[in-house]
Amino acid sequence: MTINLLPDLHNFSLQIVSTVILFLVIRKYLWAPMTEFLAKRQAAIQKEISEAEKMNAAANELKSEYEGHILESKEEGRAIIDQARKRGEELSDRLVNEAKQEAGALIQRAQKEIALEKAQSQDEVKQAIVDVAVLAAAKVVGRDLSDADHAAMIDQFIDEVGESTWQN
Repeated sequence: MTINLLPDLHNFSLQIVSTVILFLVIRKYLWAPMTEFLAKRQAAIQKEISEAEKMNAAANELKSEYEGHILESKEEGRAIIDQARKRGEELSDRLVNEAKQEAGALIQRAQKEIALEKAQSQDEVKQAIVDVAVLAAAKVVGRDLSDADHAAMIDQFIDEVGESTWQN
């Protein structure tokens, strides 16, 4: 048995020719469509990438715009709250002032009424004292007194008791 290390020239040349023919057939019928397919695929991928970048840029722009709107809304909300707080404080101050004024007016009215009632009470007490004094004087004297006598007795009685007693 002999081992032949050199290739058979005939088989070798047939394999080379077959490989070259196969390469030419593949190149003619498959290479152009495959290259065209890969180019179209690459263009489609590139188009999708550029569209995705455009959409991403648009989304970032919208995000920035909405963040701006959110900040404006927050500032507007704070302004509305501050304005409402100021209005509430003004209303509270006004109501407190009105209540104080009404209370002061009520106190003044009450003081006037008290002074009037006090004066009326003093007048009533004076009249009652005068009536009692006239009755007592009439019994002591034993006769009815004239108006001039009444006035003189009343003046004398008031002088004795004192004007300061009536003022308290």
